[in-house]
Amino acid sequence: MKYDIEKHLLPLTGAHNMRELGGYPTRDGRFTKKGCFLRGDNTNHLTQSDIDFLRGYPVVLAVDLRSAGELLKAPSLLEKVPDIHYKNVTMADEMNSNEFLGVFPDTMGEMYIDLLETSKIRFGRVFQLFTAHMHNGTCLFHCMAGKDRTGLVSMLLLELANVDDDIIIEDYAATQVFQEDLRIQQLEFLEQQGISVPERVLLSEPQNIEAALSHLRLRYGGARGYLKECGIKNDDLDSLIWHFVE
Repeated sequence: MKYDIEKHLLPLTGAHNMRELGGYPTRDGRFTKKGCFLRGDNTNHLTQSDIDFLRGYPVVLAVDLRSAGELLKAPSLLEKVPDIHYKNVTMADEMNSNEFLGVFPDTMGEMYIDLLETSKIRFGRVFQLFTAHMHNGTCLFHCMAGKDRTGLVSMLLLELANVDDDIIIEDYAATQVFQEDLRIQQLEFLEQQGISVPERVLLSEPQNIEAALSHLRLRYGGARGYLKECGIKNDDLDSLIWHFVE
């Protein structure tokens, strides 16, 4: 049965893919806890009402996964908000970083696997920030569209919490629905710049995150094994699960 991801969407005007990761059922009959983690898209169009909503949630940490070039073009409106610790952990993706050389992967799943393998220090930093701030309020993490980099962090959190694969995949694929207008705008903009982009790069196709999940399990035994490779201690992982699952 298809899970209703839309009910996790936050009622914001200036962001269209900001979602609550709480409320998902786990394999052992429990649920992820609301108010712990939010996944999101770009924060440079947030209205004052949006910011007030997030402060009242209360968001205490905002981890921005975008590159320096993206930050320059679209600074986050959360960077100087009182009571929110804003941290940038640059996690380049194929579409948006200055490192992009015009060579597209055969599949986005391949790109995700490559990102997992080459960005362990960065993923470790993200989860260190989570464990440092999660007991004080809500941790928000986001990139540009809330699809690739954000999708992988969300996958790691939900897999660690023992959420069923079908829901993890639907959580990822929902971006294609919530960000359809943005995807069309991106394609039009790139075409105007004379850049030919395979449509698959802008889609959130289920097989992409399925490939990342399969790699995670085969190589590391799951998110716990992977995050230990990223430098996160067992006690901190236990604490995160205790905090995130009820």
